Amino acid sequence: MFAQTIPNVEMSCGNKNTANDSQPTNEPPPTGGAAVNADKMIYLKVAIHFLLPTKDVTYATTCGTALNSPVLNYTGAGNFTETSDGYGNDYSGFQYAEKMIESANAMLSINPVPWRKDPSLSSTYYDPTPALPFRYVLVGVFFHRNDLHYKSSDKFSIHAAYDYDSTNVIDIYKAPGYDSGDLGGEALAYGGVNKAVVVDDYYTYIKEKCGGNTNWSLNHGIPGLLNHEIGHMLNLYHSWESDGCDDTPVGALYYQFKDENKTDICKSNQDNANCWAHNVFPQNFCTAIGNINPCANWANVSNNVMDYNGNQYRSYTPCQVEKMKKDITTNGGSYVKQCLGDIPPPNAFFWVGNDVFDICSGVKPIVSFSEMAVNESKFELKVTDLSNNKTFVIQTGSKVGNYDLAKLFNFSSGRSYKITLIVDNNASSCPSE
Repeated sequence: MFAQTIPNVEMSCGNKNTANDSQPTNEPPPTGGAAVNADKMIYLKVAIHFLLPTKDVTYATTCGTALNSPVLNYTGAGNFTETSDGYGNDYSGFQYAEKMIESANAMLSINPVPWRKDPSLSSTYYDPTPALPFRYVLVGVFFHRNDLHYKSSDKFSIHAAYDYDSTNVIDIYKAPGYDSGDLGGEALAYGGVNKAVVVDDYYTYIKEKCGGNTNWSLNHGIPGLLNHEIGHMLNLYHSWESDGCDDTPVGALYYQFKDENKTDICKSNQDNANCWAHNVFPQNFCTAIGNINPCANWANVSNNVMDYNGNQYRSYTPCQVEKMKKDITTNGGSYVKQCLGDIPPPNAFFWVGNDVFDICSGVKPIVSFSEMAVNESKFELKVTDLSNNKTFVIQTGSKVGNYDLAKLFNFSSGRSYKITLIVDNNASSCPSE
C-alpha cells in the first residue's frame, strides 16, 4: 500500500498566500539495495524531473515540415507544470509522467522479432525473442524552475543540481531547452551506477496541438526514446556501432556532411543509422549517389531499440538482453526492486500549490496528482482537521488530474488540515517503498 501525506495546509481569510517550493511532496527517497536475481521481474526505480524557466517563454515554430505549414506562435510555461501542459490544457506533468512510464512499460512487454536478418548471421536470431526482464516503477515527480538549467546543454550540471538519491534511483530529466530539437535525448554514460538520462519531446508535443492533436510523441515518441536512452544506461551501444553483439543490425545509409574545407563529401560505412521508417526519404542523405530512396528497400530498415527508427514496438536481441541483465546484476542492486509477480508496486504523487489558502478571496485549494497502481484495489483522498483530529474521506475511486478540494470538503477559516492520499493494488509480493 502507498500512502502520502501533506501534513499542514492552512485555510485563512484575508492573508496573503504563501507559495510552495516548486517540488511536490513525495515519499522519502528509497534506500538500500539487495542482490539482484535477473530471473525475476525487475523494476527499475525512476524519478522524472520537469525543467522549467522562471517565467513564460515565447517562440515561433511551424506545425509541420511542409513548406506551407502554418506558423505556431507559442507563449507558455515552456514545459509541463504541476497543473497543466504549459500551453493552456488541463494535462499536468503528473499525468504526463504516468503516461510516459505506462507507455514505455507497454513497449517493454512485447519484444518483437527483429528485422534485417543478415543471412550470414541468421543463426543468431530466433523466434520467439527473449522476454524483457525489467519494467519501470515511478518513485518521484519533480518540477524545477531555473533559467540556467532550463537552457543548459550540460547534462552533467543538470544532474549535479537535481540528482534524486544518487545511485538508488534513475533520474529522467525532461528538458525542452537541452537541444531545442523536436525529439531527442542523451544518456549520462554507458552503464555505471549513477544513472540518468535527458529526454524531451515538448516541441513535438506542442506542434501536434496545432496539427491534429495526434499525441504520437506522448504515446510512442517519448516512451520509445526513454527505452533507447535507458538502454545506454544499461550498457547498450547503438546497434550500428561496435556494440559487442553480433546479432544486432549493422548500419546502411550514406550521409552527406561538410569536411574542413566546407565541401560536401559522402561517407559510406557501417557507422550510420538505418532508415527511420520504410519508404521515408532520409534527411542528410548523400545526393551524390542519386535520388533513389534507399528506405524503399526493407534491407535498410531496422526495428532495433538501439537503432534510430519510429516503430512503436522495438526489438531487443538476445545479446542485448543478456548485456542489460549483466549490467543490472552488477550495477543495479540499489535502484532495482524485484517482485515475484508482474504487478508493480503502487505509487502516487500529489501537490498542493500553497501552504496557506485565503478562502475568502476565492483562491481554490487545488490538489494535482497521478497514481501508478496496476489493478488498483483502493484509492482514498482524506482530510484531517488538526484542531480535533477528525478525518474525513472526501474522494474514492481514482482520477488522475486536478481536484478542487473546496468542492469536496467544507473547510473552515483559521484551521489547519492534513491531506492524505492512499493507493493500493494488493501487490503483496511487491510492496511500495
